[in-house]
Amino acid sequence: MDLNKIKLGYSPFSDSHRANMGYFFRVDGGDMKKPTGFVAVCQCGKIIGAMDFRGTDRVDAGKILGEWLYHGCTVEPRFGGQWQETLSICECEAEAEK
Repeated sequence: MDLNKIKLGYSPFSDSHRANMGYFFRVDGGDMKKPTGFVAVCQCGKIIGAMDFRGTDRVDAGKILGEWLYHGCTVEPRFGGQWQETLSICECEAEAEK
């Protein structure tokens, strides 16, 4: 990775009318591939969701990714023309009942 392409960005986040300042690193251009899809991995380790990013409206994709993150899932990108995942049922509630 070319370190000259890394830029420090600034992003303000508001929380209860109070501005919190967050910083992030952005990489411009380069050889980085763009993901063709994403999967949601639950806290129990099961893959509970998958999304083809190429065939999904960007606004809808953002909502889906946001929901996965809100519910505590890890979002993993998938690359390449074809990929396949097997979805499972979350076992978090079953573990909590034991």
